[in-house]
Amino acid sequence: MQIIIEVTSDAPHRPLARLLEIPLGLDVWETKGNRLVLRAEEAAVNRISQMGYQVRPLMEVAQHLETFATAENLAGSPRQSRCARGHPLAPGQPWTARSACVTGA
Repeated sequence: MQIIIEVTSDAPHRPLARLLEIPLGLDVWETKGNRLVLRAEEAAVNRISQMGYQVRPLMEVAQHLETFATAENLAGSPRQSRCARGHPLAPGQPWTARSACVTGA
């Protein structure tokens, strides 16, 4: 099962950038100085947690697609702005939410 997660680290010897260099099969959705939002298989999520990173599950990918990858959103309907406002992964970041709604990512 694939999960969308938020990863943080409060340890200077465990930088988030290191996760981007390790071949864990991650799909990087967002990078900020203090957090990453990733799509990953459960095994990779467990590995990241075992490495000492803080992992917060946000949503299963299947649930995300059922909610936001509708035919109406993929067609570019005016409803996109409502989709962006209601997107659970990017509160206050409508550009990220709109992108996810349109692409179904």
